[in-house]
Order: sequence, then structure tokens, then C-alpha cells
Amino acid sequence: LSYTVPDGVLKIAESAFHDTELKNISLPESLQVIESEAFRHASELVEINLPEGLVEIGCYAFRSCHALTSITIPSSVTTISGAICNGANLQEFIVAPSNTRFKAVDGVLMNYDGTEIVNYPTGRDGSYTVPQDVTSIGKSAFQFAYGMDELILNEGLLKIGEYAFYDCDALTSITIPSSVKSISSWAFSGCQSLTKITVNIQTPFSLYRTEPFYDTNNCPIYVPNESLEAYKTTEGWSDYADRIFGIEVEGSVVGPGTENPE
Repeated sequence: LSYTVPDGVLKIAESAFHDTELKNISLPESLQVIESEAFRHASELVEINLPEGLVEIGCYAFRSCHALTSITIPSSVTTISGAICNGANLQEFIVAPSNTRFKAVDGVLMNYDGTEIVNYPTGRDGSYTVPQDVTSIGKSAFQFAYGMDELILNEGLLKIGEYAFYDCDALTSITIPSSVKSISSWAFSGCQSLTKITVNIQTPFSLYRTEPFYDTNNCPIYVPNESLEAYKTTEGWSDYADRIFGIEVEGSVVGPGTENPE
């Protein structure tokens, strides 16, 4: 099934092609905006050619477009409001060299200065190390990256966005570096295989959120020994008091007054 969007169309509205059986679509040069979830569950769409002149791509414009293997962002795009695709076969993002707002680093979509990860290619398997310059993981950036079995977060990371690693099923452990200042709702929820969360933050910040950052199972959360009681009484973290245990930051010694859940 193919479709050609008529010349003169400026915007593709939210959910306009939701759950269609499109395999190919031709977009006009007049197109300026693709709204959020415009092609949600268009799971047979094998290719998308975004025209020069496109300015804005909404969050999850291509959600569950599982046949897509790559997406090329033209130079004209200035606004991307969150992760745009979580396809099971997505291997890379390509960004036009003349784009001044975004770039691709090893196929990962980032803002131009490389400080924020916008969208990880969710069809990839294996390990990923966040580059040293990254200070923010964007909303849903790794959501549904089912095959990523190891994630190394960089020291210098400040913010982990909402739904950032939601349903990353292959992850078995995660270490949150000491530099992190904010963890948003549902950041690690749905990570069914997690058996260990290590938090190297010395002074716990309040988790200002309406929903938990992690709620899938009762896997232990390890925090610095000297901060153990602070974590158990700090807003948000106190919700996990029964699974918070103290360790040496660089080791695995269980702190005073705790039990080793292993």
C-alpha cells in the first residue's frame, strides 16, 4: 500500500496515519510539520524520505514503525520534541551535515553540541557507552531498546528524562553516576531483568515526580554507606526504603545496619 501526500500540505496531524498498512509514502516539499505519533503503528512502513523544508518532528512521530531501519533528518529540521522512533529494527539515524540543531554520533541522534541524546536506534543489540560530553538523556530516548544488554552512563551526566530507559528488557544492572541531579518519572520502569541498581550520588536529591522512576520489581538499590539513612528518608527515595542498601562506592561491602540481599 502506497500513498502520495498532495503538494501544498503543510502539516501531518497527530495520528493521521495511525495503524495503517502503508509500506511507502511520498511526502511533498511543502511539508513543514509532522506532529506527535502521526505514523504510530504504521508497522509496515519500510522507508521514510523526509523533505527539505520540514521544520518540526513531534515526539514519537514514527512510534512502533518496526520495518524502518534508518531515518534521515534533513538540514531544515530545527525542532524535535522527543524520541521519534522506537522501531524494533531501527539501526541508525542520519543527519544532514548542514543541519545546525542536530547531529548523529555513531548513528545515535543527538543535539548539535552533543550534550543531549535525543533518540537511540532501538533495534540495536549489545552494549552502549554514553559519550563523555552528554549531560542529558532526553524523554524516551532509549525506550523499548529491548536488545541493549549493557549501558554505561558517563560521569558528567546531569539529567535522566522521563521514560528514558523504559522497557529496556535486557539490562540486568545499572550504575547511576555521582554527577546526576535529576531522574524523571518512569526512567527505568519496565526493565524486567534488572537485578541491581547502584547509585553513586553522595547526597540524595528529592525525586520530584508524580510517578516512580522504577517500579518493576524489588531489585535492590545500592547507595553510598554514609548516605544510607539520608536516602531512606529523602522524598521519593524513601518509597524504596525497604530495598535500599549501603555499599562502598567503589566496592561491594555492605554497610552497617544493612542486610546483603544477595
